[in-house]
Amino acid sequence: MDAATGEPLTWVDRVAHDAYAAYSLPLQSPDDGPRTLEVDPADPTASPFGWHDRNGLAGADTNFTEGGNIIATEDRDADDAGGFRPNGGANRVFDFPVDLLAAPAASE
Repeated sequence: MDAATGEPLTWVDRVAHDAYAAYSLPLQSPDDGPRTLEVDPADPTASPFGWHDRNGLAGADTNFTEGGNIIATEDRDADDAGGFRPNGGANRVFDFPVDLLAAPAASE
């Protein structure tokens, strides 16, 4: 704040906006169109603390694909041991390159 005028000198948005690269409705697959970056898609009524909450308190508890009763992970060996989980970083931006012509593991 400017001491003389009371006007803000800078503004910083400290709210993390989760973002996911997805084939949004009505798209159902890569054949239907391109991915778009969906920002804050969680329904505030269904998920009042967002999709990355595990403890029912405001704020995300994880930067991985988990929270709200799920842990989304690959299970290549079908052994339920889990495996690779994307990390969206501190801002939880899940926007990674994908090569649909390569083997699935190439996109990890």
